[in-house]
Amino acid sequence: MKKILCLLLITFSILISSHSTHASSRDSNKFGFTYDLLGHPLLSIAGYNLAWHPTSRIRLAAGYSNGDITSGLLTYNIKTVGAHALFFLLDWNFTPFVGAGYGSTTLTLTAGSGDSKFGIGSGTVGLPYISYGLDWVTDWGLSLAFGINTATKLKTSLPYFSIGFFF
Repeated sequence: MKKILCLLLITFSILISSHSTHASSRDSNKFGFTYDLLGHPLLSIAGYNLAWHPTSRIRLAAGYSNGDITSGLLTYNIKTVGAHALFFLLDWNFTPFVGAGYGSTTLTLTAGSGDSKFGIGSGTVGLPYISYGLDWVTDWGLSLAFGINTATKLKTSLPYFSIGFFF
């Protein structure tokens, strides 16, 4: 057991020292965009985000989403705008993160078809949320992430996937 712990400690030390000499790709890829499925901003079906890495450990982003869901004669239009910040726990290209964000979602319900549509109602809700997951930015700028968003108002957690590119 002591040999296994010693081997793990040595391996972890080598990994840390090898990564500390090479800066994260977020240092050289500062600005970018991401496309999130069920992600940022929260309550979006597919969100478009502009993002910036002020440091290798922080990402600031603002996003927008607009989608329709149709069921029979009912159409739900979901528009979301929001912003979020992520803190990367390690200064590596592949790293876990924690973050926080805020999304403002407007839901509009209409009924009918063709030219005979009429509005039933609409409402707006603001949702602060926290995020955690794994993020990877390659040396040439490709960004992939998988995470969980949790909003206390929803009393649930929603998984999301993100793909993007940074310059």
